[in-house]
Amino acid sequence: MIEALEIISLMLLSTVKFLYTPIAVLALGYSPIQTILITFSGGFFGLIVFKYFGRSIISLWKSLYFVKRRKKPAKRVFTKRNRKLVHIRKRYGLPGLAFLMPVFSIPVMVFIAVGFYGNDRRIIPVFTIVLFLWSVILTLLSEPFLKFIAHLFGL
Repeated sequence: MIEALEIISLMLLSTVKFLYTPIAVLALGYSPIQTILITFSGGFFGLIVFKYFGRSIISLWKSLYFVKRRKKPAKRVFTKRNRKLVHIRKRYGLPGLAFLMPVFSIPVMVFIAVGFYGNDRRIIPVFTIVLFLWSVILTLLSEPFLKFIAHLFGL
C-alpha cells in the first residue's frame, strides 16, 4: 500500500515537475524501466488533464484569486518571451513547443499549445511521443548523475 502511494505521488510530481522526477524516482531505488514508466505515465496523465480541463482550471483559479476590476479589455503586450514562443511556433511548430515541455513544465506548454493550436488533434500524439522520448533521455542522464553525486559525497 505504501509503495502504491509512493508511485502515485511520483506520478503526480511528474505531471508538474517532469524535469526533476526521474532523479527522484531513481534516488528512491526504482529501476530505469520503472522510472521511465512512472515518469511517462504521470506526464501523460498531466497532458490529458491539462489539455481537456485546462481552461476550466484557469477560469476557476482566476475566479478564486482575482477580483475583476477592469471593464475594458487589456492591451496585448508582446514581451521577449512571447516573441520567442511565437518564433518557436512559426519555425518549429507543435513539435518545437512539445520539445520544450520538460523545461517549462507540462501544464505551461499544454496551455501554450492549446492557446496556439486550439483543439488540434495533433497535440496529444505529438506531446505523447515527445514525452516518452524525454522520459527515456532524462532517465538515462539521471543515472550517471546520481552515481556522481553518491561518489562525491561518499554515499
